[in-house]
Amino acid sequence: MECRNLLDNISKDKNGDFRLYDMGSSYGRRQYFATLRQYQINNKEWESIIRKVNQKESGLSELFSNSKDEKELVVNWFLRPIEDKLNQEKNRIDEFRKLTFQFIEQYRSNQSKIEKKSLVEKYFEDTKPLKDDIDRYVALYEDKCEYTAKMAAYVKKLNDTISDLTLGIEEKNN
Repeated sequence: MECRNLLDNISKDKNGDFRLYDMGSSYGRRQYFATLRQYQINNKEWESIIRKVNQKESGLSELFSNSKDEKELVVNWFLRPIEDKLNQEKNRIDEFRKLTFQFIEQYRSNQSKIEKKSLVEKYFEDTKPLKDDIDRYVALYEDKCEYTAKMAAYVKKLNDTISDLTLGIEEKNN
């Protein structure tokens, strides 16, 4: 009880940032897990670390036996387990990496296609007056060809009529 009172006094001290949670009450547990979430700590992973520390009576001593300073402690007890967990999920990470790469490639491809489409649209816009002139020229050329064919037919008809008249005159003269 003396230890509990000491910890209560420390947690009430405004100078420090020490919190005491009563894990026997549901309110205390909720507060504890809310604090973990606040620091973006997965409570299941945190519990497994605490279990490892508490497995033996000398858990804290063993915790520091492999770590000479806090950097090594963080590397050995936090970063390695995270790295191991990520390596277990390596297929997911690789799959995510592949999907991200495919998305980027598709995005670049789409951007390229959009730029090409824009250039083609600009080309058609810029050449519209020329196309209109070409269409008018083609229409005039087709009209010319039609008139040339009609004139050729008239010339043939005229030549045939001249030939017939010439033959008729020659027959009358003979």
